[in-house]
Amino acid sequence: MFYQHSCRGLAELQAAGEAVAHLQGEPRGQLRINAPMSFGILHIAPAIPEFLAAHPGELARHRLLAFVYQEPALHWVFSAPDGEALSVNVAAPVQMNNSLALREVLLAGHGIARMPTFVVGADLQAGRLVPLLETYGTLEISVYLVYPHRQHLSPKVRVFVDFMVERIGRVPYWDRV
Repeated sequence: MFYQHSCRGLAELQAAGEAVAHLQGEPRGQLRINAPMSFGILHIAPAIPEFLAAHPGELARHRLLAFVYQEPALHWVFSAPDGEALSVNVAAPVQMNNSLALREVLLAGHGIARMPTFVVGADLQAGRLVPLLETYGTLEISVYLVYPHRQHLSPKVRVFVDFMVERIGRVPYWDRV
């Protein structure tokens, strides 16, 4: 019984907060969007920059964007040119769990983000995005090809592994100048 009354009370508090926010005329608070990935990439992500331009809120002061599947999303760690580890806690009003959607927001000029170069490498090479803090190292992401022991490696797997190693190489093609 206590739980039921508490739930009703919390719901009323939330409704009161939403009513006050509505009276203020400004959209506030966290907006969560959940959609199938393909729909999100094709239809929602391209619309986000227009939405942010029309409704900036805190974005005007804090232009950091966070990719939330990149750990830790709001604690950025860098290695200085002298090897010293530096860390910064960031406040990111825009947080997305899809790097392609976040790329759309970056390309529209709505902030800065820590992004994997395999997502934005072509944009950096073409000058659509500008790298920052180039002398500082960041989180490295490794890609692995996993296959059974070499003794039982089928020709199709061997050919694919060799192809991918040659295609990507030690310095991936998206990072080459």
